[in-house]
Amino acid sequence: MKGGTEKSSSAFAELTEEEREKILEVIQRDFSLREQEKKRLAKIEEDVKHEERQKNLLTQRKDFNENFCWCCCRAFGYIFNRRQICIKCRAYVCKSCSTYDTAIKAYICFSCIKKDDLKSMSLEWFYTSVSKRLIISIYLSLTYLSLLQTVHIYLFVTDISIYLSIYLSIYLSIYYRQFISICLSLTYLSICLSIYLSVCHWHIYLSVCLSLTYLSVYLSYFLRLAWYSATIVHN
Repeated sequence: MKGGTEKSSSAFAELTEEEREKILEVIQRDFSLREQEKKRLAKIEEDVKHEERQKNLLTQRKDFNENFCWCCCRAFGYIFNRRQICIKCRAYVCKSCSTYDTAIKAYICFSCIKKDDLKSMSLEWFYTSVSKRLIISIYLSLTYLSLLQTVHIYLFVTDISIYLSIYLSIYLSIYYRQFISICLSLTYLSICLSIYLSVCHWHIYLSVCLSLTYLSVYLSYFLRLAWYSATIVHN
């Protein structure tokens, strides 16, 4: 059983996001139909419980059940409306309130038939085990994919902001010769890199390499600007 569950999980992992969403829509539609079926079965279950209470109450008096049908309360006759015993509940019923099962060659009352039908229609063993695990697996996979897409979009925006800060600092340092712009840009860059590393831990090595590259670019332009300023002062 465990091996079959693992094969099903691997099969769903190979599906695309669109296929999983379609499967999820079908299962959700099945759940809504099942809720309607549960309401219908709840009414049948209430009727079965009412009949069981009536049966237990009337069959406790043997003098009554031996002479009257517990279901319709009609008296038994020797020729018409003869007494029959239910093979399941062992209570006396008339032919009008029972049916003859040719497979077991015995009479079964309608109350026991309705009870058996209720068990077969509910299918609780299936809905509480197979279907629930299936919907949870698909829902978690879709949630993971949507979260992954959100993280990728956020990282893309963060990368764009880092590049813009670099170009802005280079522009200010070359054309306006303001050292304060480099310090502000380095501060902004460190903040962006810290957010980048905290969000995406599996890209930490790539982020470190990028940060070293950015810092080397800043340092080269800083040294170039310092050398240019020193040359002007010396002249």
